[in-house]
Amino acid sequence: MSQGIVWSILDNWGDDGLDSYLLKMQELYSSKAKVLLEALDTYMRGIAVWGTPKAGMFLWVKIKCVNNCTMELTRKLRQKGIVVLPGYILQSNQRDKSPCPYLRISFSYASHESLTKGVKRMSEYLRASKLCINA
Repeated sequence: MSQGIVWSILDNWGDDGLDSYLLKMQELYSSKAKVLLEALDTYMRGIAVWGTPKAGMFLWVKIKCVNNCTMELTRKLRQKGIVVLPGYILQSNQRDKSPCPYLRISFSYASHESLTKGVKRMSEYLRASKLCINA
C-alpha cells in the first residue's frame, strides 16, 4: 500500500519535483544539524565528544563521564523531555553486552528551539546528577 502512495506522489511530482523536495530536505537537515552542533558546543563541551555528520538525520554523542549509556539513563532523560537512544541498542551484535558510552540524537523531527533546549537540559541533568562530577 505505501509503495503505491509513494509511486503516485513521484508520478505527480516528476523528476524536477523530486529533486526540489530532496534539496529542501537537505537544507532542512543541514540547518538542524548546525543548530544541534552549536548547542552541543555551548552546553556539552567537556562532558561529551561528537563529530559532524556528513549525511543522515542522526548524531552520535559519546558521554565522556559515563561508561555505559543505559536504558535507565535514557528513561531519566526522557523524564526531562529529552528523547535519545542508548548506543548499545543499535549495535549490530546484540549479544555484545560491552559498555557503550554513546547516545544517538535524531535531529530530523525536532524544531531548532527544541534541539537547543534538549541539549541544555541533558547537560544540566548530567552535571546535576553527579554523573559528570569533574565537568
